[in-house]
Amino acid sequence: MVKRLNITDEARAEASRRMANFFAFTEDVLEDPSILDQMPDASEIDPIPKAEREPGRHYDVETRRMVVTVTPVQPEELNRRTSA
Repeated sequence: MVKRLNITDEARAEASRRMANFFAFTEDVLEDPSILDQMPDASEIDPIPKAEREPGRHYDVETRRMVVTVTPVQPEELNRRTSA
């Protein structure tokens, strides 16, 4: 039996948008793996399409189709995640 999440249509749309952005970013990385050299290991990323970028906002990485905010994970947080 399929278990359905009890989430709103807006939350479902947001999740779909974020997944699509992540997959587009992944495709850009597969085309140019050197993009990963610009990000610390175990970083959290927030990719958005270039067409949706906010003027004046700093983005850490730019790919063919996306701009990305990169947040390095602190060592203590990484240790907590891997020991759980």
